[in-house]
Amino acid sequence: MISFRYPVIGRLVRLLFEPLSRRIIRQDVNMLDAQFANIERFGGPSFAHTRADLLGRHIAAWRGALAAGTAPPAAGEQQDVVIRI
Repeated sequence: MISFRYPVIGRLVRLLFEPLSRRIIRQDVNMLDAQFANIERFGGPSFAHTRADLLGRHIAAWRGALAAGTAPPAAGEQQDVVIRI
């Protein structure tokens, strides 16, 4: 669902951003479809994390703990990271 809440200029915002929002969502769906196809093609998931993936390892650890029925890792780790594009 895409929602725009701008009382005064709502119709203009919707006119401009709804097509853009739909295109972005369509791109995301296409990328997820391609990723799923590759996972199927190569026999299952095999993900790798890089330094730029700030949350991936933490999310994987939490998901693994929850799937195993154990306590998730403690929160509170802070990291300062500089990313240059």
